Amino acid sequence: MTNIIKRKNLSELVADQLLDGITSGHYKSAQKLPVEKDLMKIFGVGRSTIREAIKSLANSRYVNVFQGRGTFVATEQQQENFLMAAILGADTSSVQEIMSLLETKIIQNATLETSRIDLSSLKKLLENCAEAVSEVNLKALVIGHFDFYQALGKIGPNRVLIELYNLFVNKIKNDIYLSEQVLDSFQLLPDVYSGIINSLINRNRTLTVDFHCKVASIFYDSALWS
Repeated sequence: MTNIIKRKNLSELVADQLLDGITSGHYKSAQKLPVEKDLMKIFGVGRSTIREAIKSLANSRYVNVFQGRGTFVATEQQQENFLMAAILGADTSSVQEIMSLLETKIIQNATLETSRIDLSSLKKLLENCAEAVSEVNLKALVIGHFDFYQALGKIGPNRVLIELYNLFVNKIKNDIYLSEQVLDSFQLLPDVYSGIINSLINRNRTLTVDFHCKVASIFYDSALWS
């Protein structure tokens, strides 16, 4: 079987290089980019190529284009607002998929920093989850789930990862409701959370990930979300 490799066109290559300049800090937040004529000289391409590249970056909200004023790097707040708009506009299945992926990475990172585990804090969160199950308080269990993974995220070394996870959680946790028909499945969660804690303490990365997969199979089963 032959795999077809898609080659990027000139405008995509220019957009990539401009984006590298933005993410590296060469072009700073709110800074004006060089005018079209200068960009044409910098990249050795025509006007239409530059315009396509700028259009692509503008569509992705990395830059703002103002008629008669020029093109400016979007501020962090503007980029965050765009991300939040995308989150709020996403369908349930998309949000579930992203949250599950983020939690998987949080677990993997936590296994690398087991010396930083706050055992008392995690056990308290575990007690809260168990109490939510006993009281058939599914809303509290949802909040408890996110609190548990936020606590695990603080163990790992990747600050950006946990900030992104927090961003999702803070925007969606109050809008999630579960049907009571899922109670039988959710009653298993406290024991599985406990398994995650114990396997982290024992530095058993494989078992930690296995327990996390059990959590994900229960919590992110699309049939459980109303």
